[in-house]
Amino acid sequence: MWIARSRVPAWTAVPLAIAMAAALALALDRAASPATAQAGAGFTFSKTQLVINQRISQAAVRRSNRANTRLDELERKMGGGVGGAGAGGAQGPQGPPGPPGAAAAFSAEKWGVIGRNTFGSPQAQYRVGPFGRTAVDDLAADEPPPAGEGSLGLLVHATGFPTEEKEKIAFGNQTDFAGLRLSDLSSLSYWAFADMDPTGPPGGGVGVEFPNVTLEIDPDLPGVDYTSMVFRPGAIAAADVGRWKRFDAVDDGNALWGLTGAAGTATGCTLSSPCTLDALRAALGPDAQVTYSLGFSKGRDDDFRGAVDALEVNGTLHDFEPLGVRVTTP
Repeated sequence: MWIARSRVPAWTAVPLAIAMAAALALALDRAASPATAQAGAGFTFSKTQLVINQRISQAAVRRSNRANTRLDELERKMGGGVGGAGAGGAQGPQGPPGPPGAAAAFSAEKWGVIGRNTFGSPQAQYRVGPFGRTAVDDLAADEPPPAGEGSLGLLVHATGFPTEEKEKIAFGNQTDFAGLRLSDLSSLSYWAFADMDPTGPPGGGVGVEFPNVTLEIDPDLPGVDYTSMVFRPGAIAAADVGRWKRFDAVDDGNALWGLTGAAGTATGCTLSSPCTLDALRAALGPDAQVTYSLGFSKGRDDDFRGAVDALEVNGTLHDFEPLGVRVTTP
């Protein structure tokens, strides 16, 4: 945009100001001494009037300079230059559209606390870390979580309370695994972190079982339509404290599972006497399937302070991050 304007140069402002000052002084002189002014052929300026004239001219120059400065600022803001009035150039053509944005990084899967299987006031939260130590005596914890930068932190307090007051946490997905047949469960693994001091109080580390994976299923047994199918990962050893550890609940021939309630009694695969997944599948009906949830569970036995991450089910990775669950499909 061009701004039509004219500058007021200082060499023009000075004589104009002097002339105006002289006229003003003359008027003042005549007002002060009308008889003397009319009688004389001319007039003279006093020293005081000359000083006033000088100050008036200086003020005029300053006002002119300020006006020019303001016009310069306006030109910079409007993107124009000095010149006559006129329109700016035509607007250029619109640029090509940019590439599409990346898909959302986190899924809207239905993960959360399973209230009916949670007791007391345990904590489960998406978090950053924890970072583990590759050796017990390492000075710095710099081993990242197995997937991404975060995990699902778990805090359960159960030691020292009567059974009815012991805490338990159940955190899982009650929607997306419904209908998954046990015969179609080809892989299931996850990582767990025990953030405990093995020299701490009873239940504070060594000997405490890691968080388990629990599937709420219909076992397809006569007269039994519900049971919790629990993977038993084993107890924490001294070398496990402060480190991430992977558990394979399907491929590992030593992986043990147990059933709760009447299904456990009917099959002989109970929580206290677990059996392998192959033995459990053989003992259940062919249509045994997940009906309520698949998730993590811990509590009502001993304290646990730690985290879980990187749950893989049939090739799909569920990565727990500070903003939610990020899913990667095969």
